[in-house]
Amino acid sequence: MEVELTEAQKIKVANTDQVFAIMQDVLKREQYLDLGKEHLWVIGMENNNRLLFIELISLGCVTETTIHPPDVFRVAILKNATKMIVCHNHPSGEIEPSQPDIDHTDKLIQMGKYLRVEVVDHMIFCTESFYSFAKEGLFQQLKQSTKWLPSEKLREQLERDYTVLREMAREEGKEEGIEIGLDIGLEKGLKVGDQKAIIMRTEGIEKGLKMGEERGTLKGKKEMAKALKQKGVEISIISETSGLTTEQINKL
Repeated sequence: MEVELTEAQKIKVANTDQVFAIMQDVLKREQYLDLGKEHLWVIGMENNNRLLFIELISLGCVTETTIHPPDVFRVAILKNATKMIVCHNHPSGEIEPSQPDIDHTDKLIQMGKYLRVEVVDHMIFCTESFYSFAKEGLFQQLKQSTKWLPSEKLREQLERDYTVLREMAREEGKEEGIEIGLDIGLEKGLKVGDQKAIIMRTEGIEKGLKMGEERGTLKGKKEMAKALKQKGVEISIISETSGLTTEQINKL
């Protein structure tokens, strides 16, 4: 589930306090989430640390959430993130990382090297406070760890996965571009259509007024000619006075 970011939240992340403030705001807005359970979030960023997206990856149980590294990176790659921060909450209020938290972080750091998405932090938060692996220095230690280095077979699989996901991202980008292009084209078409309708309406009104005026003038001339004819005025004089032809006057 992707969270809709406000314009104020599409910032260049400078520190973990900013991330925590945004996550607090997200949790306040997404009140339907069961905060009695652990949730795993991915924050995707551009290379300059500008936020791209915040996405809820998994809902866990009361004491843990399941982290599937492929799911975590799939979202980041498909949305063209080059960096990401992993976040999860501890419903207990205890923000110190457990050993599974440390191991999961280690795995994500190592896999990120082969999937071209740099994991820059893992944050654990509760309502009022948070723990940052990067801020506390644990992250730098894990970057040097060899405990969860991928095997050659896994590295090859990660390379294949990356290629497939990048191709999917390109295709989705094309589709999105086509949709945006169609929307823009339709909007412009409607705008042009509106302008043409206004022009045609204006021209129609002008033509109608002109025709009405001409018909009114002709009717007036005929009424005058008819009255003069009834009084026995000569046709030539009536024609000269009214501007009507002899044929028109004879038909009255």
